[in-house]
Amino acid sequence: MNSRQLDIFDDSRDTVLCNDVVVTLERRDTVSAGAAWAAFAEEFPDHESLAPLSVLVEALEQRVAAPFQDHESLHDARGALCDVIQSQR
Repeated sequence: MNSRQLDIFDDSRDTVLCNDVVVTLERRDTVSAGAAWAAFAEEFPDHESLAPLSVLVEALEQRVAAPFQDHESLHDARGALCDVIQSQR
C-alpha cells in the first residue's frame, strides 16, 4: 500500500481547481479551460487567481488558427495581451 500524506498547499480544494485550469490551458483545450475556470469561480469567487486565469482562458478562446502575417503583427498582439494582463493587477 502506498499511502501519501496530504499537503495542505498542494491538496487544498482551491489549489486543485486552479491547477485544473492551468493543465487545460497547457493543453490548449479551450472548452475544458472554460469549464475548469467556471468550476473554480463557482467555488472560490473571490480567489486572487481568477482574474489572471480568465485573461488566459479568453486569450485561448480568441486565438486564431492562421499564423501572424509578420513580426509587427505578432508584436502588436503580444503588446495588447500584455496590456490586458497588466490591467488585471
